[in-house]
Amino acid sequence: MDEEVAKRRDIVRSNPNLSAKELCELFDHCQVPVPRRWKDAGIEWWTKAYHQRRFRNRVQNLISKDRTREMKP
Repeated sequence: MDEEVAKRRDIVRSNPNLSAKELCELFDHCQVPVPRRWKDAGIEWWTKAYHQRRFRNRVQNLISKDRTREMKP
């Protein structure tokens, strides 16, 4: 697993009650890079992705998948 993904998932696991917006702020604070494909589209920060309609669903889906993965034994 990619180190960046592991860092993101650890943050999600450690903060189960935070909203997607709050997690994005925490990802930025902890300097978790956005996915490479998003960078190609000009997205450098999680909060920027969250505030753009095109990326908000992607952010929420990614966080949701991370939460689901962490719940599995």
